[in-house]
Amino acid sequence: MTLQDIAAMGEIAGAIATICTLLYLAIQIRDNTRAMRAEARRSDIMSEDSGYSSIVDSRDVAELFQNGPVDPSTLDRSDRIRFGSLLAPFISRVQLEFLEHQEGLRKEGRARARFILN
Repeated sequence: MTLQDIAAMGEIAGAIATICTLLYLAIQIRDNTRAMRAEARRSDIMSEDSGYSSIVDSRDVAELFQNGPVDPSTLDRSDRIRFGSLLAPFISRVQLEFLEHQEGLRKEGRARARFILN
């Protein structure tokens, strides 16, 4: 076996090692992407839960959330401010989902509507 033969075998071994490394990295990236998506979904659920907790915890807030969209003109100035502040996190959440979808960060691109039933 000549020195050239040994060098050729070394190049082949190096190429195989490179391919194995690339496969390993591809698997790690795929797993990391799945974990990040799962974490994003968990974060969505947690933020929605915290948003609804103020409605559940207070009858006044629940009534404001229910009556505000029906006829905002019936709300006094303070209740309009409270109602706007109550809606802001929900609107921000939908806006964030839309922007993430536009940037390709959310594949599912799910649009959500929230309905309050009387």
